Amino acid sequence: MIGFIVKTTVRWWYTMPPDIAPAERRVYCQLLISAPIAWLIHFLYIFLFAYWNVPVLSKVNIFSVTLWTVSIILVRYNKLIFAFGVGAFEVILHSIFVIRYIGWGFGIQYYLITVMLGGFLMQWPKWVSIIFTLFLIGMFTLLYYYTQANIPLTIPNAVQLKVLNIINIFCAFILCGAIALFFITVAEKAEADPEVAHAKSETLLNNVLPAVIAGRLKRGESTIAENFDHASILFADIVDFTAFSRHIPPVKLVRLLNNMFSRFDELVDRHGLEKIKTIGDAYMVASGIPIPRDNHAEALACFALDMRDTMTDFNTDKSMHLRLRIGINSGPVVAGIIGKRRFLYDLWGEAVNTASRMESYGVPGEIQVTEATYHLLRHQFTFKERGIINIKGAGQMRTYFLRSRLCSDNNNYTL
Repeated sequence: MIGFIVKTTVRWWYTMPPDIAPAERRVYCQLLISAPIAWLIHFLYIFLFAYWNVPVLSKVNIFSVTLWTVSIILVRYNKLIFAFGVGAFEVILHSIFVIRYIGWGFGIQYYLITVMLGGFLMQWPKWVSIIFTLFLIGMFTLLYYYTQANIPLTIPNAVQLKVLNIINIFCAFILCGAIALFFITVAEKAEADPEVAHAKSETLLNNVLPAVIAGRLKRGESTIAENFDHASILFADIVDFTAFSRHIPPVKLVRLLNNMFSRFDELVDRHGLEKIKTIGDAYMVASGIPIPRDNHAEALACFALDMRDTMTDFNTDKSMHLRLRIGINSGPVVAGIIGKRRFLYDLWGEAVNTASRMESYGVPGEIQVTEATYHLLRHQFTFKERGIINIKGAGQMRTYFLRSRLCSDNNNYTL
């Protein structure tokens, strides 16, 4: 039962209040460490002075324990300035009284350093901390000269005085060490946070944009637009996905799309391509952009075949029969960055529009390519001619269905 009470109390004490402002957390943590230590020191002194038969100093420490109890309660309820004020007042008052009774051999003056360090941790202006420090130094200087002309009211024996001096030096070192350790921890965190934030921003930027383009943006280029004479573009769409989505819970739908597009992303990386964007259940990929490559059409064709084969993994459930409609075209495009708050690397040009038409006028489960792409791939892949179809905005076009690669090794090309 006692263990449970202690554990509950410790957990309550070291749980930061939810309403504490970020700027006040440093002060809160510093008082969270120092206040209980100060309370414990004075609590032990009550019994020590009672054992040595110095009741007046026992009573002084009872008063100090009361003040530190108030300070601890104020800390826990986020009254940090008042908590520090009560603690500082206790140290000053206690020091004056004890030095008057025992003298300087007690070592109480060492706690001045801990109060000074605590003052610099507060959220007030630095000049206030400096004035506070000068006040402490001045007060103890005057106290020193005042007490030199007076005989202490209580004179412990030499052994007791040495024990008190050692205890106070030891406790003052503990408090200073705890505060210094907190300073170091805060400083290390402050140094690490920009590095972590920078790494996260780098990762995020590289996930949104091609690495080459992200690098150019970081070097200060504000407008990025390029012509690519030779590139290939792919559009893919899930057939009848709108009707399918009406009969599936939203969470399951999003999870399905995420798993599917994540697999496609892996294939993009494997084939050295560039994912441009997703729109709903549509997926757009380019090859030969932003880094030109001679085998742009070949790499994209291999990707399309792998993409289509991947769909079998998502049709293990008998209630699902998902198929892709894929379209590919090759030709010149313009690529560049648009947007200020949210960057988007996008493509424009007739070749892009035609690739989109290849998908929308395609056949479920098939990879439809234009004649331009067919001529680039006819010696490495097998095709079935679909014939001439009428494409809106482009007129009549001869198209082909990509069936397979002549070589069974889908990665037999240079990236």
